[in-house]
Amino acid sequence: MSLYHTNVIMDKEVMEEATTCAVCSEEYSSGKRDPLILQCGHTFCRSCIGNIKDSKKHFCPTCRDAIAEDTYERLPMNFSILSLSDNMPQFKPKTCSSHGKLLDLWCSQCQVVVCGLCVASDHRQETHEILSAQERLMKIKSEVKSHSEEVNRFFSKKQSLLYNRSREILVDLLNLFGDHRHLSHLKMKVTELCKEAGEVTDVELAELCQVKLNSIQSVISGMMRDEEEFQLLAAAGEDDNSAENENVATAIDLTRSLQKKLMPSIPSMELPWPLTISVRDDACRYANLTWEDNKLLLSSFQTKAINSTFVIKWNIFALLLQTKDPEAFMDLTFGDCYLGKVYIRLWGHLRRAHNFLALCLGSLGPSYAGGHFKSSHKDDSKERICGCVYKTSDGSTSAKGVMGNLEWDGKFAGKSAEGRVVGTSGGKGEMDALFSIYTKVDHTASCYCPFGDVSAGLDVVQRAVECSPATSVVVSRCGVVVPPSALVQYQKELENSTSSTSSS
Repeated sequence: MSLYHTNVIMDKEVMEEATTCAVCSEEYSSGKRDPLILQCGHTFCRSCIGNIKDSKKHFCPTCRDAIAEDTYERLPMNFSILSLSDNMPQFKPKTCSSHGKLLDLWCSQCQVVVCGLCVASDHRQETHEILSAQERLMKIKSEVKSHSEEVNRFFSKKQSLLYNRSREILVDLLNLFGDHRHLSHLKMKVTELCKEAGEVTDVELAELCQVKLNSIQSVISGMMRDEEEFQLLAAAGEDDNSAENENVATAIDLTRSLQKKLMPSIPSMELPWPLTISVRDDACRYANLTWEDNKLLLSSFQTKAINSTFVIKWNIFALLLQTKDPEAFMDLTFGDCYLGKVYIRLWGHLRRAHNFLALCLGSLGPSYAGGHFKSSHKDDSKERICGCVYKTSDGSTSAKGVMGNLEWDGKFAGKSAEGRVVGTSGGKGEMDALFSIYTKVDHTASCYCPFGDVSAGLDVVQRAVECSPATSVVVSRCGVVVPPSALVQYQKELENSTSSTSSS
């Protein structure tokens, strides 16, 4: 007898024992043969349990444990055994309808399962390739595995290509956003210049209009698709030998010609203009994207919905912010006076820097936006301003960090410097949102935990230090920065990744 045949018989015996009532030897089934579990753990069919109850001999037939009379109506069903019993037919080995023997062989020529007597009578091995059913089963499993691996490789490759394409579309969209803003700005400048040139009567002012026009032409030269038309347009504006009394007309004609050239690139009034983009997180909060100072700025999240042309999910956009040294920004105001924008380059290896970044963006809940500074210090050796107390969801103020285990003192201590951003929490979690920015410092002085430097706008911080009281200096807007260089690097990574995927 083959090993396969032996295993089938053993499996059959175990299955039959598990799905048969030990008292009546009937298979469990829904209804009067429901398998019920006694308190001792043994299982019998509903019919036999009823007989035990009626006989008034309330003992388990297997272990003789007593059965409480008030438990008969509450005995639980053994659903595992019932499920096994219901599916028992598919586990039973099939037998030959002609010979009653186990179908444990496979005829490759006829593509059917057969028994040993079938082989002797109709499927002789001289003309038919006979395999054991187990061998055929293993061969089928191997083929299925091979095919599934091939399909999975295709899915993986296709998924990678689609993922990279999605990332490319995101980069293209952000670059398009910048182009829209730039073109909108140029259109405004051309319109203003056209009006200015049309009103001037002085030759010197006309010359100035022409210089401005030439400057704009230089900026948009890369944006013009038709190089021939652009050269003709540029040549018309380079007539330095024209008579002085024609300068005014030249400036007007060139400006209007340039304005007409730009108009076809601008969408019709039915389309949104200029293009706007916002980012939405899982809590349905929105953050606004703007191009400023040749940088892509993402302002802090807010609960109020932003009506924008495009909405990008935060978990997708966050991929662009995975930089070694992230950059944050803050707009500072004093009363009704706008002090300016401050850019801060953070030391990305420190948790304290990421705590600051999260508070600028509001990605973990609260944000510095709307918060105010706490104090300022100014003497002969150093100047600094300390902030920032932020508003919580219930309207109160807090200085608590949004991340735990932030660095403090010891190996994290360092030298002070102008523009340096340092922790001012005293090592206390409830004060971890506080920081100081130095505008003047004795370079021998040290600080407990520096985590960044002002990359631009130190003069704005200086003006904030001069304000009194310091508590009236407010962070009117803040967020994170995605420099255009990051988009370029991101695009290179996409190209490398796409190239690698295609070659594989």
